[in-house]
Amino acid sequence: MKARRYSNSSSSDPDVLTMRKKKPYLVLIGFFLIGLMILGGVFLGGTTNEEKVEYNKHTFLFRNGGWYTSLQAEQIGFQYLPSDVEMIPSESFSFSEKVYVVFDPREFSESSSEVQTLLSFLRFAGYISSASCSVDEECGDLPLYQEQGDCVLLQSNDETKIYKEGRCVVLSADGDFGLVIHAFLFQLFNIIER
Repeated sequence: MKARRYSNSSSSDPDVLTMRKKKPYLVLIGFFLIGLMILGGVFLGGTTNEEKVEYNKHTFLFRNGGWYTSLQAEQIGFQYLPSDVEMIPSESFSFSEKVYVVFDPREFSESSSEVQTLLSFLRFAGYISSASCSVDEECGDLPLYQEQGDCVLLQSNDETKIYKEGRCVVLSADGDFGLVIHAFLFQLFNIIER
């Protein structure tokens, strides 16, 4: 006796025949849609249109929200272009081997982005740098700067400028220090020459 096969699909079922005929078309439509998505990504946004700006023999490319240029064979990112900060008044400066980043602990901390940016870029430029306080109150474990070497001093003021005061280069701003710090950095790396 033969065993009967029970199956939901039968080759004589018209719906199954229709599905078998449509299956190759569905596969082709799927590949076509995938191809359109790939091509659309390439032509509509998959390519990176980097904005390019030349400034004083340096090429800046805008990508990932910042302006990148090559310094000492490294790609370094900045928030601003040199042309954005070149109008900030600045005196020329130079440093010895060790540079202190000095700040008022009532306004900044050692971990604030302004202090960390200055420390990082000074170290990248080859200086030994460390943080120090300009006043003793709320200074914590940091040393108090007592003119023991060159320094970069962050100072709140109603005028944005860079000037020398004793052994310190003073970065003066009325709130947002981003512009004056970038002006200092571009001058430090001779991108803006004074």
